[in-house]
Amino acid sequence: MAVDVRQPQGAGAAFSAGLIHTWDTGQDIAARLRFACAVGSLWCTRATSDPLPTDTEVAEALTP
Repeated sequence: MAVDVRQPQGAGAAFSAGLIHTWDTGQDIAARLRFACAVGSLWCTRATSDPLPTDTEVAEALTP
């Protein structure tokens, strides 16, 4: 997933938050990692004061 990076600070924390968010969803690890990568990627497109991407935003980003 390609994004225009606005700032990279906090991308790892956003990835971790995305992975934790999917922890008890019953999804396989590949789906959980895709979600977490999308959260980290989308985070890089925002200002650091913006909230994390929503589930809807992540789903839209992952839809081909």
